[in-house]
Amino acid sequence: MVKPTSSPARCVVEGKPGGTTDARGSENVKKALVVMLGLIVLLSGCSSSRRAPSGKASRTPSGMAAPPGEPAESLALAGRALADGDWQELIRIAESLRGDEQYTRVATHMLATAHLMLENYNDNLRAAIALQKMRPKSGELSEFYKGLSSEYPASPHVFLALGDAHVSEGNLRAALQAFEEGMKLNDRNPQILVSLAVVKRNLGKSDEAMELYQKAIQIDDRLAHAHVSLGAAYLAQRKYSDAERVLRRATELRGDYALAWVNLGLACRARGSLDQAITCYQKSISLVPEHASAYLNLGAAYYYKKDYAGAREAWGKAVELDPDGPTGASARRNLARLPR
Repeated sequence: MVKPTSSPARCVVEGKPGGTTDARGSENVKKALVVMLGLIVLLSGCSSSRRAPSGKASRTPSGMAAPPGEPAESLALAGRALADGDWQELIRIAESLRGDEQYTRVATHMLATAHLMLENYNDNLRAAIALQKMRPKSGELSEFYKGLSSEYPASPHVFLALGDAHVSEGNLRAALQAFEEGMKLNDRNPQILVSLAVVKRNLGKSDEAMELYQKAIQIDDRLAHAHVSLGAAYLAQRKYSDAERVLRRATELRGDYALAWVNLGLACRARGSLDQAITCYQKSISLVPEHASAYLNLGAAYYYKKDYAGAREAWGKAVELDPDGPTGASARRNLARLPR
């Protein structure tokens, strides 16, 4: 992904839906590893959280102004489902709210979170891509979750969602604080550990981040997105063999995980195995065809093979999928550099 991918509505996987690899080189395989989907959430459903007192209706969190009516009540119920880790219920409610202009962005963020927690990784990615295109206003998501954290202060899921909202808004310090609050509530939750690791890595605390990734995998060796996030970290350190090993493990655990294949493609490309990289990107595209970053990276691999027709087609598709976003902008720049 161009940015390895790892979590994010706190989801994360590491990696954002958008990416920035261009024909000049690995626009930096290093950058490409930012793994925080800011829109995918990595919350875990292990710990119980405080429910609204019996007989008392749950409030709409203070961060989201809402007039009385059914959508506002549904949003309050969605907040409760998030706090309790009732992911199927959260999906049901969030889907019903996505058609309401006032609530569609927070509903989509919640949807991404629920899918991540259920390990529906590709649905998580689709929701993250949709949210990115909606361009939430600065503070819109974090203010909502701040209100929710006041209502459900004992729920690690809410703090994870709050942290991811801060990540998506570019406020890593606030994200760190939110994730650490979640850790206080459940320090054995591998999803929280991965999310915290992603932020620490992007704040330059690589050693602490690597310890957290390893701890998460020790707790749950079968959590595929933990392996993807660790692989992204190795890519950032240019430890390409380690990255490939860990990312292949992720694809063994979940062969249908689109972001795992994109990141594995990055590792293969960094080692000079362009044919393998192309195969990985094509696999990812077959799983989530709307992921513009996969096409951006596919185009780069074709470019380095001097298959300029293939590069033109792939980058053209990236522009088509993300006409107004950063991935489409990178693809347009790449297209302008192609030999005539």
